[in-house]
Amino acid sequence: MRLQKILQTSILSLGLAITGCEQEHSPTQGIQPGTLPAPQQETEQQKKPLSYEESRQAAGIKEDTIEYDLEFFERHNLPEEVAVAYETHFQGIGIHDLHKAGIDAKTANAYDDRYNADDILFFQKGEKLDDEAKKLTNLDNLNTYSTRFDGYSIRSLIRAHISSHVANAYDNQLGINEIIELHEAGITPVVANSYDRKIRNGYGWHSKGIIALVQGGVTPEVASKYKGYFDNSETIIRAAIVHFDPGSIHSYQTRIFGKETAQWALPLYEKGITPGEANALDTGIFMDNNVREWEVNSQRFQQMVALHEKGITPATVNRYAQLNKLYQARIDPYDVIAFEKMKIPFDELEQRVRNAMIDERITR
Repeated sequence: MRLQKILQTSILSLGLAITGCEQEHSPTQGIQPGTLPAPQQETEQQKKPLSYEESRQAAGIKEDTIEYDLEFFERHNLPEEVAVAYETHFQGIGIHDLHKAGIDAKTANAYDDRYNADDILFFQKGEKLDDEAKKLTNLDNLNTYSTRFDGYSIRSLIRAHISSHVANAYDNQLGINEIIELHEAGITPVVANSYDRKIRNGYGWHSKGIIALVQGGVTPEVASKYKGYFDNSETIIRAAIVHFDPGSIHSYQTRIFGKETAQWALPLYEKGITPGEANALDTGIFMDNNVREWEVNSQRFQQMVALHEKGITPATVNRYAQLNKLYQARIDPYDVIAFEKMKIPFDELEQRVRNAMIDERITR
């Protein structure tokens, strides 16, 4: 029994000694619970590259497009690892066409995202471009076009030999075709941008309006005088030719043309009818009863021109207008011209008009 107890005590002591030894040499000795080092993170090199499908899904591209592209690659023997190297804005047929043309992913990815495969093929393989245009297909020029131009527009600019520096300088409101038109007309951005933005030609084109003014010899400084009055380039040219002062528009009274007085001021001035002459006319000479409303002012203008060209003064015209008021004579400007041509004495004419009115009253 005593021997058994001694053996048991020896074995217990040996076990405690072994346990103590393990604790002494344990690498985690003294580390508190929950403070063990995290497992080493996987490095970028160790990460598994995304598949074509995963990369497109991450870019928000529709799954049906992905499935179509993968099927397309398979049909055309294009390895997925080749396709996935292209940026996500390139897809299916575009990637195939770039690869087939020998344009690798590194080359294609160097272009701005606005450029699709067709754009890059144009820049890289544009055999029909002349030497001047080819100079504009370098990356430094292509990637510095303003973001208002897309790839298709930039191709048009290159064909027209317009660099990013020049294209970007034209006013933002100008469309691509207008920029090309101005450039081909030899009108620089500085000159084009000096004209008021509201200027248009008769069909509403700003660029054509500018070209008309430049070719008509109307500088931006002269054109600016008519800002707020005229925005049609043809009208501005007409005004500039006769040195029309836009301020004189307000000198024409509204008695004859009403709300359209500003519209008719320049035509009157072009015909030599000054504000003084126009304002002196008695409106009682105009017979508008049988004329459609929108034709009234046009007819009045024609009648005023006819009187002016015949040298009949407002004072003479107004005497006949008085007959209309006194005797309801309905004499119009063309009657005045006829009477003056026949040299009928005014007193005699007045007597005839009076007698006619009396006869009409008697017969009623």
